[in-house]
Amino acid sequence: MTSTKLHFGVMPKEDRDFIQTMLQNTTGERFCVTSSKRIGLVPERALITNCVAIFNGAPVFFVLRKAEELETYRLVGDAYVNGVMQGELLQHGHDNIRQIVLV
Repeated sequence: MTSTKLHFGVMPKEDRDFIQTMLQNTTGERFCVTSSKRIGLVPERALITNCVAIFNGAPVFFVLRKAEELETYRLVGDAYVNGVMQGELLQHGHDNIRQIVLV
């Protein structure tokens, strides 16, 4: 296995370590940065226009792609978002909760 060392400038050390480990140990996934500046892993087929969501009671995040109908989405796959996988968003009173339809 070839090791690639990356240099990320002013990025926090824990983020640099996560990205380095991720690049060495994943296949079928790609690195992402969310609009809220969190880093993570999403399926290779994810697009920049997709969104990352958590469903009530689910242990992981999911990548969703907007469908043609209003508030309707298609499931792209599961996702890892660094720093919020233990329910941290709900602990901070995140209020972007809504109902959607998966097709």
